[in-house]
Amino acid sequence: MKPMTLMKKLAWIFGAMGILLIFIVLDWLPTVKDLNLLRREQRDEILKIKNFAVMASSFVFPDAEEKSFFAQNDDLLRYSLLQVDDNDSWLAMVLLELQAQVRAEGIANARVLFTQQVQGTDIGTAGPGQPAELADWLPLQYQDIQKSFQLAADPGRYPWYGVFSGLESARQQRLASRPLVIALAVPLPSLLNFINRVSWGEARLEIVCLRLELGSALPRAWLICRGNYLVRKPSAWMVKEVSETVGEYLLVDPDSPMLWQPVDPKAVGLASKNELPPMPGTRFFMRQKN
Repeated sequence: MKPMTLMKKLAWIFGAMGILLIFIVLDWLPTVKDLNLLRREQRDEILKIKNFAVMASSFVFPDAEEKSFFAQNDDLLRYSLLQVDDNDSWLAMVLLELQAQVRAEGIANARVLFTQQVQGTDIGTAGPGQPAELADWLPLQYQDIQKSFQLAADPGRYPWYGVFSGLESARQQRLASRPLVIALAVPLPSLLNFINRVSWGEARLEIVCLRLELGSALPRAWLICRGNYLVRKPSAWMVKEVSETVGEYLLVDPDSPMLWQPVDPKAVGLASKNELPPMPGTRFFMRQKN
């Protein structure tokens, strides 16, 4: 065989191999990758189907006893909320409750603000007028208080739609939610005790925002609380229906395994009110005194 003929054949073979290699890289490899991706997705879907089949086989519909537990919980939740005629009645009850708490703690410098324009009233034991320790500090906080108050009062951010829905229909009452601001200037142990116990009363105030300033001679704080209650008369603080409001609300995972389990009323005990531990300095002082 002539050298020239051999070289032509080798060139033809290498050219064909190069074309085949280019074809493999440009066409076959992407196809193989897509096929592998489809296989992985198929395996994932098969595993999901198996998991759903296992969950469906273990699902038990609520029986009469479980339904009675649900009804009892709804009644307990309904009666746990304050039931008032109007907003003024709720505010008066909350102020009396807070005044009793500040007297029990011996707090003299406390003030409640109950509108976005930071209007309010003193609830401390220092007599009429704004407490001196808060007079210079609160005006500096008004801008932040107004912003936080507006967020707490926004019905679109009300998080308890799914929890309280339907509770008001039985007695022609509507669910209302109103924020208020509590400002205090008091030594630290009493301040922390007040914050810890503010939700223990009948109003069950929910702390939404809290700011502490400990650098001054007398620690100061303001906290925005939200109260949920049932009102008989029309109220500007009524909670709108979910369909009427666009915003944040509680999310429930429908695929959660816990939702597929029968209700065990003994699994969750009653909520307890826990005191804050004593401050280390207080323990040392008492030890030295004894």
